[in-house]
Amino acid sequence: MNTSNSTDTKSPGKAPGGIDERIMEFARQMGEGNPFWTCELSHLGKRTTVSHALSRLVRAEKLFRLMRGLYVLPKMSKLFGKVSALPKAIMKAISRLTEEVFEVSPERALSALRLTTQNQMALVCCTTGRSRVLRFDKGQPIYLKSAPRKKAIAPIMGSMAGAAAIALLYLGPKEVDEDIMKTIKENMEPEDFDRLVSVAPKMPLWLADILLHNKFRA
Repeated sequence: MNTSNSTDTKSPGKAPGGIDERIMEFARQMGEGNPFWTCELSHLGKRTTVSHALSRLVRAEKLFRLMRGLYVLPKMSKLFGKVSALPKAIMKAISRLTEEVFEVSPERALSALRLTTQNQMALVCCTTGRSRVLRFDKGQPIYLKSAPRKKAIAPIMGSMAGAAAIALLYLGPKEVDEDIMKTIKENMEPEDFDRLVSVAPKMPLWLADILLHNKFRA
């Protein structure tokens, strides 16, 4: 029979070792290279307590600060040592906070669809949010541009269908011809092309006509 009257003072679900260890446990659960926001740590303690703990962990190089309010448990690379988050992971974290949807830039969309061989050096993404520049403590900035017809293409953004829509809108009616439509279709899965056609009624008339009435379609 257990005769002890002692009470376990640990809060359910909290890792031992104080606020620093609880934050590190959260970061490990997120995974290396997957950023998280300060506001996602509100269940671990008061805001000032969490902020001070994050500063200590950054100074100790256990976490990296990417930008205001955004932190990451770095990945370990045999060649480069501690590596920060990739742009795709950063975009995913921003989407959790703002509910934005992202797509590649028009230039990268053209490249993905084999419509150009030029490579874009700057990190540029289209967004359903506002245009702005994300600047980081380390690494290149990410340029966010408000997507054309963003309400229409938001449901297909983040896919080859979204990239194709971005590319077509960028090229415009004077540039889109039969050869371009054939190239686009050849470099997409049939289901992605069908998704592109599904948003045609919300597109400009010239593009809706091409997609809905089989004009230029192979």
